[in-house]
Amino acid sequence: MDPQEPISRGDLEDAFRSFQGGVTDEIVSRKQQVMIGAGLALGLVLFLAYLFGKRRGKRKTTYVEIRRF
Repeated sequence: MDPQEPISRGDLEDAFRSFQGGVTDEIVSRKQQVMIGAGLALGLVLFLAYLFGKRRGKRKTTYVEIRRF
């Protein structure tokens, strides 16, 4: 491109499309990694909630013993 000629609308559109295409490709490639990480994090949170709930349930459980005479 010659520095003396003006920049046309087509030149700008081509430049923006090439930039947007690169960004879009990067987003698509990272989306799967983010979804896997979010799934693992959710699974870990659910597992920890289960363990802490189980522990608290054992700690606060009252055992009633019935005896016959």
